[in-house]
Amino acid sequence: MSDRRRFIIVINAAAGNQKNEHLLECISRHIPTESLLKTDQLHPGPDFEQDVDRAIRDAAAEKAVLLIAGGDGTVNTFLGRMSVLNSTVGKTTLAIIPRGTFNYFARDHGIPTEANEAIINALEGVAQPVPLCWVNREPFCVSASLGVYPKIMKARERILAKTGRSRFAAVLTSIWVFLTNQKRSLISIEHGTQVRQMKTPLVVVTCSQTQIETFDMPEASHLDKGFMILFAMRGRTSIRMLFALLKSAFGGIRNVEEISYEPVQKLQITYPRIRRRKTIEVAVDGEIRRLQNPLIFRVEHEAAQVIVPAKSREDE
Repeated sequence: MSDRRRFIIVINAAAGNQKNEHLLECISRHIPTESLLKTDQLHPGPDFEQDVDRAIRDAAAEKAVLLIAGGDGTVNTFLGRMSVLNSTVGKTTLAIIPRGTFNYFARDHGIPTEANEAIINALEGVAQPVPLCWVNREPFCVSASLGVYPKIMKARERILAKTGRSRFAAVLTSIWVFLTNQKRSLISIEHGTQVRQMKTPLVVVTCSQTQIETFDMPEASHLDKGFMILFAMRGRTSIRMLFALLKSAFGGIRNVEEISYEPVQKLQITYPRIRRRKTIEVAVDGEIRRLQNPLIFRVEHEAAQVIVPAKSREDE
């Protein structure tokens, strides 16, 4: 099967620290010229989504694998657009060369994070259907966060733009923003037949096994069954909530009373005190989006075909 694969390659030129010249050398080293139909480098901007759509249509027309190089945000964009275009162009098979900071999606599916190995996986791996999560009309393949987290993200990006990729500066900024900007907002959480209200400064909905792998929670196994995990912070003071965050980062979340969690497949979060026409900031796979109230979360099963290592399928 791998001998017959042909590729259209799309590189997010803004993703990661690696030089594109090195990546192109890796590609030419492993993929035969006759199997390489086209290579494009995309730059974030107003035409980015149109460029993504064009690449998906080209791959569908050529019955080629769409091999993309980028981080979780790039993967999320392609998966979302593939889902939208499935009904008109047919399902396209995606392969990934991870180039982000965390590469949660790739790690969730066993895709190597080193470029040479990722390209070999694109050649020799197997196509497997993967789910995609949505909040309103925005897709996410890792997580969507609301409350104080979008503020932390924006502050962290400003600091990193000045200091470079200093994790220490990023951590200090996150703590400072959390202590000075967090505000407990009243939300209504509805899933299944359950409806409850709570005040919280932070809500995270994740579908990434890797993102929560350090947490001592058997409920994480629900992610393999098409669920998301809803986290909500319920501490009453800033210090207690900050302590809970640090404890959850270095210990078992099951022992953190200030954080609630539960598996969900469909979910609605409403801000009762916010008018429907007013938008809410949501951090979606590293990008800030403004979405309408209420926020409706759902899982789309088998949204796309992604090439993963053959052993990942055998082990299931």
